[in-house]
Amino acid sequence: MKKTRKKVVSLLLAIILIFSVTMFNVEAKTVDEYKPLIVKVMDSIEVVEEGTDIAEYVNSQKEEFELVSSDMFKEAGYDIDDLFDAEAGIYTKVFYAEEITDYVMIDGELTEVERQIVYFATVRVTTSGENHIDFVTYTVSFDTNGIGEIKEQEILAGEEFEGIEDNEYPYEDYIVGYYMDPDYTIPYLGQKIVEDTTIYVKANVITEVNVTVPAPTVGESVSIEEYPDGDWDWSNQTNPPYAIVPDGACYSFIDIPGNSYWIKGFDEEGFDTPFVGTFEYNTDYYADIWLIADEGYVFSDDVVVTVNGQPTNEIFYNDFGELDIGVILTTPEEPVEYEILDGEGQDYNLNSSDPLTFRANIPFEKFQQSGVVYVDEEVVDSSNYTASEGSTVITFNDEYTNSLEAGEHTLKIAVSNGAVETSFNIKKTTNPPTGDNIFLFAGLLIVSIAGTYIAIRKIK
Repeated sequence: MKKTRKKVVSLLLAIILIFSVTMFNVEAKTVDEYKPLIVKVMDSIEVVEEGTDIAEYVNSQKEEFELVSSDMFKEAGYDIDDLFDAEAGIYTKVFYAEEITDYVMIDGELTEVERQIVYFATVRVTTSGENHIDFVTYTVSFDTNGIGEIKEQEILAGEEFEGIEDNEYPYEDYIVGYYMDPDYTIPYLGQKIVEDTTIYVKANVITEVNVTVPAPTVGESVSIEEYPDGDWDWSNQTNPPYAIVPDGACYSFIDIPGNSYWIKGFDEEGFDTPFVGTFEYNTDYYADIWLIADEGYVFSDDVVVTVNGQPTNEIFYNDFGELDIGVILTTPEEPVEYEILDGEGQDYNLNSSDPLTFRANIPFEKFQQSGVVYVDEEVVDSSNYTASEGSTVITFNDEYTNSLEAGEHTLKIAVSNGAVETSFNIKKTTNPPTGDNIFLFAGLLIVSIAGTYIAIRKIK
C-alpha cells in the first residue's frame, strides 16, 4: 500500500509541463499562459522556471524529505503520530503535488484552466522530542459591499472555502453567490486557496428604498368604521394613502386595504389613531405605508428610506421582508390669483434708456421664499434680473434684454401659491435725428454746395 502511494505521488511529481507565467498574470490571452507550476513554500508562492524537472526539484529537498512520509500528510488527514525521531529544529518539506482547477476571465469569458501545485509544510521538532506540524494557512476575508460583516477564516493551504458558519451573517439566507472579483463576474467554484484571498459576497439585500407618496387632495374626506369596542376597521378607511415605486425596484407597495392608512400623528398618543375628516390647504398629514421585498430579497437593518426626495427616519417595522414607514405629507397652499400692476403688454424699445421692468402684486417675502421668473416658458437665471419690494418688482438687466429677439415674448412670475403671466413686445428701431444732428447735417450740406460752386468757377 505504501509503495502504491509513493507511485501516485511520484506520478504527480513527474509532471514536467511547466509554464513561466505566474498565477497573477491577468493580462494573458490564452489558456496555456495560465498554467504555471505553483510551489508553496511557507508564506510564499513561487513559480518554477520553465523546463524544470519536477522530480529533480523535489529530490533536491531530499534531506528534509526523509523526515516524514509525504503520503502520510495527504491521505492520513495530517496525522502526526508516525513522525520519525529527529533532532530539535524546524524542517520545511514537500508533502504532495497535484493539479487544481481554477477559473479566470480570458477575453471577457469565464474560462476553466488547470494549474499544477506543490504544497510544503513546516515540521517543528521540540527539544523534548514532542513533534508538531504547523501547516501553512491563508486568510480568507469577505467583502459584503458594506452589508453586514463576516469574520475572516483561516484555511489550510490548498483547501477549499466551504462557506460561512451558520448564524454568522444576518443575511445568510439571501446570499446568492461567492465571487473572486468585486464586479461579481468570476464565481468561486471551489478554487484552492493558495494565498490570502478576498471573497466577494453577493446577497439580495435592499439597502436603499425610494418611493413617491402623493399628498392628499384638498377637499377629499376620510372616514372609517369604528367597532363597538373602540377599535377601527382599517380596511374600510376611505381615500387611503399609496406609494409609487420606481421601475426595476426589488420591492413593491402592499396594495391591500388596511395596510396603509392616514393617522393623526407619530407620537404615542396619535400613532395608530386614524385620521378622520377633510383635507385642508397647507396642512401636515401623516401616512402609514407598507412595502414588501420581492421574493428572495430582504431589507437591510439600516435601510435608507427616501420619500418624495427626502430621507425619513420614521421606520416602524422592518422584518421578514416587510417595511412599515411613516410619511409626513403637506397639502399645497391655497391658490391666490395675482395680477401685473405695471408693465402688462408693454412695448419695449431696446434703445430706451429705461430698463425693462414689471411689477406684480405678489408679496415680496413670498417671492423671496419661492419665486421663479420665466420668459418664453424658460427659467431666467436670477443673475439676469433684480427683484425688489413694492409689491414685487422685476427689473431685467441690459445684457439679458439685448439678447431677446425682436417680437412678442411672454413673462411669468410664479410663487408657491400662484403665478401671474403677461406678454411684452421687443422693438429694435433706429433713433431719429436729434436737433443737434439736423444742424450738423445742414452745415455739411452748405459746405458741400459751396465747395462744388467754387470748383465750377475755377474751371470756367
